[in-house]
Amino acid sequence: MVVCLIAALLGCTVGTMIRRAVRGSWPLTEVCTALIFGALTWDLWPSALLLPHLFAASCGVALSAIDWRLHRLPDSLILPSYPVLLLLIAVAAPFAGGWVVVYGAALGAVAAFAVYLTFKAFSPSLGGGDVKASGLVGMLLGMLGPHTWLAGMAAGPCLAGVYALCLLATRRGRLSDPLPFGPFLFAGGLVGILISP
Repeated sequence: MVVCLIAALLGCTVGTMIRRAVRGSWPLTEVCTALIFGALTWDLWPSALLLPHLFAASCGVALSAIDWRLHRLPDSLILPSYPVLLLLIAVAAPFAGGWVVVYGAALGAVAAFAVYLTFKAFSPSLGGGDVKASGLVGMLLGMLGPHTWLAGMAAGPCLAGVYALCLLATRRGRLSDPLPFGPFLFAGGLVGILISP
């Protein structure tokens, strides 16, 4: 419990840095990051895989805040995150299941990228940033196994669909309105991680 509170405080601090960098809204960025850090720590402590998850959560919150405001996911944040996340996973792997974790992460990233690239071919509203970001989420989910990968990859579109239906039902949106998919992609990844055994 104490570790989760420390992680939540760290998340709040990271959230403040993210908010300042992306001009997000206070206190939403801090609260979201603190809750995500606390939940991940509760779920994964004392696994060595906690650090890659916290790094990915930081990236996910920053990218979600940017996408929500600007409807874009910048390559300048997505692309450098790949090698950093893979390095953190490789460092944690000997303490958390060996190289199977690294292989799972690599396969998860490639599979997620392929799935979202296919989605993009049929749905022009899905952006290239969403496709690139899907690899990050797939990498994180893939290292936890195929069931976690499937749950997390399916949860993102489901969350986006529920949100869109709520907007339509309350007449706060139309079918033609753009919907930033990044926040739902990352939220789906979090759901997949938290419900995995």
